[in-house]
Amino acid sequence: MRGLCVVLFVCSLSNYRVKADEILQTASATDKILTVKLYHSFETTEKYYLRGTIVIQNGEAYIKQDQPLSIEEIAALKKAASVNGNYHLKAVAYKNNEEDTKIATTFLKACSILESGLSDIITVSLDQNGNFLAASISSTNPYCIASSNVIPSKLTQFNTSLDILQTIQAPIPDTQTYIHRLEQEKAEKLRGDKGDNRSFLAKYWIYIVPVVIFLMISSATNAEAQGGSGGGR
Repeated sequence: MRGLCVVLFVCSLSNYRVKADEILQTASATDKILTVKLYHSFETTEKYYLRGTIVIQNGEAYIKQDQPLSIEEIAALKKAASVNGNYHLKAVAYKNNEEDTKIATTFLKACSILESGLSDIITVSLDQNGNFLAASISSTNPYCIASSNVIPSKLTQFNTSLDILQTIQAPIPDTQTYIHRLEQEKAEKLRGDKGDNRSFLAKYWIYIVPVVIFLMISSATNAEAQGGSGGGR
């Protein structure tokens, strides 16, 4: 028997891009493909913009985000960073059927993603069947420096590392054997407690009888000795 354990398998892809749309176009309806569309927002969560797509197939993950940031998006990111705002990311995942979707949201400081030059790490968590569980984002620059100047050319394209974490099946304790052993120990203990229910005399008469006989003989001998002493007077 096997059960679930904590996340043990990690698939890490850094700066790895392929044509994810080609995989989706050539895949059949029976192919197990998980598609995760990424949307981001720079100021509020009221309006998201498409950032890219992650495709996971047969344990392999691919990310596509070729579209550069627009001038308006870069300005919005800088504005959010200047007021200590957040950068929001939304992941919309589905398998073959876009109607059956799962959504997860995450965020980090806008100044962190800005000062890293759009270098971030996206982590997608899956269950043991490859179903989407959650998504999170972090930056290669976790600390913000107010005086940091970022080269404009580094703010047009994301440089993303993709981590896929999936739970796996692992052995669980053999509870049946353990319970059987406990039952055996309990039965042996009960047999030990109930093995001899005789009284104290019944258990140790072999030791008591000689002592009693000895005492009786000693008493008789003392009586005779006392009688003999009285007759000689």
